[in-house]
Amino acid sequence: MRIEHAHKLLLLVLIGCVIAVLSAGCITTDKEITYTELSSETEEALADFADDIRTMYTTCVLDMYYLGDQIGKAETEKDVQRIINDYYAEKIWINRIVYYDAAGNSVETPIYSPGKISDTIPVPTEEDFISSGGAVNFGPVYIPELGMMELLYAPVFSPTGEYKGCLLIATEAYLLLQEGHRLADGVKYGDYAILLANRDGVITYATQQEYIGTKLEKGVPNKIRNSIIILQDDLTGAYQYAGKDDTQVTTAWEKVLVHQNEYSIFLTKNDNDAPVNYGDQFTPQPDQMRDDVTAIWRYAFTSGSEPAMERINGGFYFYEVYAVSTDGTILAAPPDKKETIGLNYINGRGRYGISYMKQMITTAQQGGGYIAYFDPSDDTQLSEAGLFTIAYVMPVNDDWFIMGLSPGATNYTEINNKASGDVATVVRAILGYAHEKGVENAIKKIADNPGANGTVFTEDISTNVDNIVIFDYNGTIHANMQVPEMNGENAMYYTDLFGSSVVRKSVIIAKSGGGITYDYQWDDGGIPNYADLWLYSIEPIDDTYFTLAGTTVITTENYVKNGIRK
Repeated sequence: MRIEHAHKLLLLVLIGCVIAVLSAGCITTDKEITYTELSSETEEALADFADDIRTMYTTCVLDMYYLGDQIGKAETEKDVQRIINDYYAEKIWINRIVYYDAAGNSVETPIYSPGKISDTIPVPTEEDFISSGGAVNFGPVYIPELGMMELLYAPVFSPTGEYKGCLLIATEAYLLLQEGHRLADGVKYGDYAILLANRDGVITYATQQEYIGTKLEKGVPNKIRNSIIILQDDLTGAYQYAGKDDTQVTTAWEKVLVHQNEYSIFLTKNDNDAPVNYGDQFTPQPDQMRDDVTAIWRYAFTSGSEPAMERINGGFYFYEVYAVSTDGTILAAPPDKKETIGLNYINGRGRYGISYMKQMITTAQQGGGYIAYFDPSDDTQLSEAGLFTIAYVMPVNDDWFIMGLSPGATNYTEINNKASGDVATVVRAILGYAHEKGVENAIKKIADNPGANGTVFTEDISTNVDNIVIFDYNGTIHANMQVPEMNGENAMYYTDLFGSSVVRKSVIIAKSGGGITYDYQWDDGGIPNYADLWLYSIEPIDDTYFTLAGTTVITTENYVKNGIRK
């Protein structure tokens, strides 16, 4: 298959996949759009984002060729897997690494990798790499259970020049941007809504991640939540229009070339934004929201799916209740959220990087339960604010489930952007240590350092990551750095404030390839009416063990106390 044919296939995949190519809404009202000069602040923000996009791609390509060179020298499949595992452990922005040999067979890591990427995009051949002049990039492409992904392939040659196969790095642009933001002191585009579209108008990255993969219509205003996006012929510029409550909104654009690919960057900002309010936290009411979910769940079984969705669309329930397909698409929504119907949230991430929709899907598939996350503040993924949100899901059948939300509706919580990167760094360091020296030695290293923290495995953190555990998939603890007396115990009974099994949730995440999650517990210091929010990163080690690393990110009064059934 030649590269030009692969690009045609990619377009067919995007067009044919309902959840990937829903047309962005076009503005049909008479809202006035006025073109204006770029402010120096916005000009710097555009330049900052363009630099990061170029750096992201350069980093990926260099990493691919370095890793391909190492694999080219490997003599056995075990050597290949060791190289991939060790590299994966060092790069927290990588979602998957796959090596395909010359026959098209794959060595995939981590061992629990859902789906086969090659079922969606055929593996490039040696001829494809020759005709393209090097690395081959596809994106965004919808991969079942992973969402909209960027796929970057590079050839692998032996030291004598023989073609041995190719290497794939699959990631989300969000993860790369978050990693760059975590390591930098700050970015000038942090307070903007961001959208990145390729030459064909397909959105490859957006702050509002439910629009990733959708296609913009050229020459007309496209509505992307609170932004108006118009594909432009000019290289750069800005325009203004009326936003919510007749506030003035400015959108600026710039075209950039990255490795022969042309992208359009759009940054949007409300010119009248008030400072974020970090006042007293609200107390959600998860029980009442769960009652609404249970009620519509029963109604779906007694009256059928269509009447149940009609009730949801009609606003029959007090709390926000949605019908969601098991691929992440909204099927029914309350009247004031009807614009979400048809959008796909599989790439939706909260603050701290939680893939909340993926966790909702896997939780529903396992019988249902609670999911907690911090919803990003309006129109930006990078500012240090989020609204605490609790969701409860119940499966109706294999095709869809009910989701209820008790969202943050008052003040924001200040987010520690370093925390998610640091817990991921520690858990990947443990993973690398286990692959290099064996899981039994990783267990011993934890046992030999009771009361220590993640610096035992890596110095590259500034957060006190002090909850480090190795489990098996039955929920048995094999190493616990803070509570070594629990070694050998089965911890499936361990529940959070919502009554959900924390270890069961961790097992589900590990078997789904790993990720970030929360755990709410009453304060371990014994402060009455205070709760601790623990942030965890989880990674599978092999088909027997997985590892977890966590830190406390918030201790707050009465945060989830009310509304929890005893």
